[in-house]
This record gives sequence, structure tokens and C-alpha cells, in this order.
Amino acid sequence: MSQRLGLMRQFSIRLRMQGAIAMVLALFALVGVTGLLGGKTLASLNHEFMEHSIKEVQNLGDVNVALGRVRVHEKAMIIDYQDGLSVLKHREAWLAEIKLVTGSLNSLMEGEEDEDNPPARTAIKDLESYVKATQVVLEKMQNGESNATE
Repeated sequence: MSQRLGLMRQFSIRLRMQGAIAMVLALFALVGVTGLLGGKTLASLNHEFMEHSIKEVQNLGDVNVALGRVRVHEKAMIIDYQDGLSVLKHREAWLAEIKLVTGSLNSLMEGEEDEDNPPARTAIKDLESYVKATQVVLEKMQNGESNATE
């Protein structure tokens, strides 16, 4: 014990105070660096999350808009069923919109596997089967048959 006291007495009060100040400044610097590194990591994670989320919301909006256009072309084909040329034009536009829907659904599946990929795959398969099922009806409409929907 007396040896420790002797060792402490070797340092002047001024040196002890400077050591304490240096220790406090070093601890503040450590806290600051930790906060800075944590903030940068959080900012990069936040940026990545927002970029991915915003892109997926935009892709989902594109799917919705393209499906709306698909329905408009279907209605136009039904309205113009007596005019084969108009039906052909609407059918071509309809197929173009179907391709846009498929492309937007594929863009939803970009990146790593997440929870929206299985529904997008299912939607693509359902859309393909819908297109195949409507081909007969569209052929009849295009050829001017009045009982196309039967």
C-alpha cells in the first residue's frame, strides 16, 4: 500500500490533472468515432432499404397501370367485335400491355429472394394461362363471329 502511495506521489498534481483530461478527451473521441461509424452504417442500410422499397412500390404501380390498360383493350375489343380490323389493333395493344405486365412482375423479382417473389411468380403463371385461354375467344372476335364468348 505504501508503495502505491509512493508511486502516486511521484506524479505531480498537474501531471495527474493532465492525464485525467487526456483520458476524458480520449473517451469522448471514442464515443464520437463509434457514433460516426454507427451513423454511417445506419445511413447506408436506410438508403438501401428505401431504394429497394421505392423501386418495388413503383414496379407494383406499373403492374396495376398495365393491368388497367389490359382491361381497357379487352373492353374495346368487345365493343368493336363486329370490326375485325379494330379488334386486331386492340388485340396487338392488349398483347403489348400483357408484355408490360409480365416485365413489371419480373422486375418485382429482381434482387435477392424476398416475400413478394412467390406471388409474382404465381401471377406470371396465371397471366400466361389467361392469355392462352383467351386466344380462342379473341380469334373468334377478330374473325367477326357473333358467338365469340360462348
